[in-house]
Amino acid sequence: MSEAVIRKARTEDIPAIASLWFEMMNYHLARDRRFAIAHDASTIFTAWLRGLLEDPEIAYVAVAEEKGSVVGYILGQIEELPPVYHTRRIGVIRDVCVVQGARHGGVGTEMYKHSVAWFKNRHVGAIWVRLPVENKAAHLFWENQGFKPFTTVMRMEFEKDA
Repeated sequence: MSEAVIRKARTEDIPAIASLWFEMMNYHLARDRRFAIAHDASTIFTAWLRGLLEDPEIAYVAVAEEKGSVVGYILGQIEELPPVYHTRRIGVIRDVCVVQGARHGGVGTEMYKHSVAWFKNRHVGAIWVRLPVENKAAHLFWENQGFKPFTTVMRMEFEKDA
């Protein structure tokens, strides 16, 4: 079991979270070019993250900290589905990232459990997570948390005009 402390992220955590996000994006990019990010993505992500931290009623951002260092983060948001659905208010987990040396020790699971409490306190009816098709470790992680496949997101890219 992890010795990490899970706590709400603070402004001073932004550089550590951004660094983990960049590492995660590079991991995905190495496996699929469609994860390519803009040249100023780090700046954009940092500004977006700062905004999320300022709106704690619709965004959940937490970090796992061990011995004074951030070893992981989780980022979730509340979304409203169209009024035709019975369950309209959902939680969406956008990112879970744990540094390489702290993986498989329960840090991700603990962060997820904390997010569940936050989502339940805000009366969401379900939590959704989107995963890269090829990331089998992520699929296994979420299945172990009780998630089941629900929908498939497909993508078609257009060629850029020459």
